[in-house]
Amino acid sequence: MLSYNEKIGLRIKEARLEANLTLEELGDKVGLTKSTVTKYERGEIKTLDVGKIKEFANCLNVTSSYLAGWEDIDYTYNPSSNNDVLKVKETEESYGTYSYEEEKLIQNYRSLSPHDKDIVDYILEKSATKLDKVREDDYPYDYKVVNLYGDCRVSAGLGCTIFDNPSTETIKVPNTSEFRYADYAIYVCGNSMEPKYFDGDIVIVQLASSIDIGETGIFVIDGEGYIKKLGKNKLISFNKKYDPIKIDENTRCMGKVIGKI
Repeated sequence: MLSYNEKIGLRIKEARLEANLTLEELGDKVGLTKSTVTKYERGEIKTLDVGKIKEFANCLNVTSSYLAGWEDIDYTYNPSSNNDVLKVKETEESYGTYSYEEEKLIQNYRSLSPHDKDIVDYILEKSATKLDKVREDDYPYDYKVVNLYGDCRVSAGLGCTIFDNPSTETIKVPNTSEFRYADYAIYVCGNSMEPKYFDGDIVIVQLASSIDIGETGIFVIDGEGYIKKLGKNKLISFNKKYDPIKIDENTRCMGKVIGKI
């Protein structure tokens, strides 16, 4: 069975031959040597550059989606046009034309567990509908709108359920460098993160599946949510009255805390 890189290479070669280009001619167009183009066609380039795939696609009059294997293409001639056009047929796994970056996101999504897919689906659904609740004239340019998980308070104490059918609102967040990557907001409950985060505070979170040691994040352990600082194999409270919480491979990071309002 061909590897993913070999499949892309085969499509590059087929499109090159269809375009009546030699290896040298294609290399000149994309700024590569003949031998490097050959390596691409053989699938020998281990780390594919997204920008270079787009260059190949542009030079070969195909889409990057095609080279990535998400579309089948018929080369046909349109009598009403002076140019050759491409008729794209959707494969069973494709529901339209996607950018290369979108295709990689879809591939990542397919690798998730059913539980993690449910979380992503929930957040995407809420993100896609949140702007319907905000009138255009109520949305100042110096603010951005993110989901606020109001009924789902993340614990600064002994733990509470997170993302279990919470009622979601929206909140305006200052569109500053501090909150540029804000994805959602959530209430804090408890006092284990005092004196930095207090009961009732709203923290702003950037979605992330992992954070660095020393950073504060939102974590889920056995269905319970926590706001804690990440230590080595443990979660740490700022309030010294609380003991560290041991973590293992089942601990999930739901994002990095980037501030509060």
